[in-house]
Amino acid sequence: MAKQNICEVDGCDKLTTNYNRLCGSHYARKKRHGDPLGGNSYVTGSLRGHPSYGRWDAMMQRCYNENTKWYHNYGGRGVTVCEAWHKSENFIADMGEPPFKGATLERLNNDLGYSPDNCVWADRQTQTENRRTTKLNRASVEQIKQLIAEGVLLKDIAKKFGVSSSIISNIKAGRIWKD
Repeated sequence: MAKQNICEVDGCDKLTTNYNRLCGSHYARKKRHGDPLGGNSYVTGSLRGHPSYGRWDAMMQRCYNENTKWYHNYGGRGVTVCEAWHKSENFIADMGEPPFKGATLERLNNDLGYSPDNCVWADRQTQTENRRTTKLNRASVEQIKQLIAEGVLLKDIAKKFGVSSSIISNIKAGRIWKD
């Protein structure tokens, strides 16, 4: 019979018999998520119930968990989290609670990491406009609206700005890039 040890995860007192020195729960999480804390590898306190905690956890997962869907857009291209924010309590102290329902964590400069100087709370529309893949900015949208008002064909405007006619149509209808 294999020797039984206490799980090596801090705070876990379950017995283990496997070679990884993890209890069954933490071993399964390590296999599934790449980390024995199973998607919560950065938990340092008991702030899980705080309104900002889920956003903090998602930020950490995007930057450090290669098994997450969006890792390639964040950690995979070098986006990191400042050292202080590796503790949820520091992130929450700096950012506070989301100021409105649906607030998202926005990086002002998408080429920089997550830090107090580069992050704000934003709505989904603002965040959509600040993506790396977004070809338009506020100034170009104002030009588009002016051209629409002048009666220029949507396909011609689309060609000029390198976007699809449906994007121009959505701007015209007020579905995107609202004032």
